[in-house]
Amino acid sequence: MHTFPFISYFKYRVETLSWYRMEELRFTARRTEDNTRRSMEANIDLQSRIRTLEEDLRLEKEWRTSLQDSIVTDRTTMAELQKQIEETEEIRLVI
Repeated sequence: MHTFPFISYFKYRVETLSWYRMEELRFTARRTEDNTRRSMEANIDLQSRIRTLEEDLRLEKEWRTSLQDSIVTDRTTMAELQKQIEETEEIRLVI
């Protein structure tokens, strides 16, 4: 059976295009894998930063609460001392 030259050419062309298409798909797959890996690494970094910030916020909240408690205690102490000063001055004026 005789094969026409253009049929051989088209077979070659289809094989060549198929090879190029496969290489293109392989390249796209590698690029997608790389992008996925980088995205996952970035996600892990962001999650770590979020945990750090959450811990910082928790510590700051504890510190503020402690500070507020300390302010209340200090004001109570100052009021008691002021009362003692006034009582001492009253006693001094009586004597």
